[in-house]
Amino acid sequence: MPGATPAVSTGDTTRTFGVTARGQAGSAELNAGWYTQRHDRGTSTLAKVDADVEWGELSYVVFPWMVPAVRVERIGLKPSDGSNVNDVHLMPGVAFLVRPNVKAVLVGNIELAKGFPNDASGTLFPWDGGNADWGNFVAAPKDTSTTTSKLNEFQSIALFFAWAI
Repeated sequence: MPGATPAVSTGDTTRTFGVTARGQAGSAELNAGWYTQRHDRGTSTLAKVDADVEWGELSYVVFPWMVPAVRVERIGLKPSDGSNVNDVHLMPGVAFLVRPNVKAVLVGNIELAKGFPNDASGTLFPWDGGNADWGNFVAAPKDTSTTTSKLNEFQSIALFFAWAI
């Protein structure tokens, strides 16, 4: 775009390493993974940031028409110029085959965050929960006694339908 200021390159170097695994025993299936990542200039002050990410998903075919599952994701951020941050996302759900070629999926979202800094009013900054389109329900009060805080919230319950033609 003419006249626009060019973006400043931060020269960020990123290194990532991870592993995944999948196992199945009868009607149970487990998928899991982990990766670690380092950014040499990953913050607004161009400080180093390390990230650890783990995830796992367990499902079981109870009936051919009903498959419950649970997925857990965790991310931990460790900036060299700030406090550590952890976020856990839990998603329990169940898929139903309503009829041939029609599937319904009911899923919930629960999030547990710890270490995000507060602003002067005690509001989590820069993260203020999921703020999903339908709003969020805070399951525990914000801890405003320290410069960082934790927040547990039940974000949403969703029902999806999918079909094939």
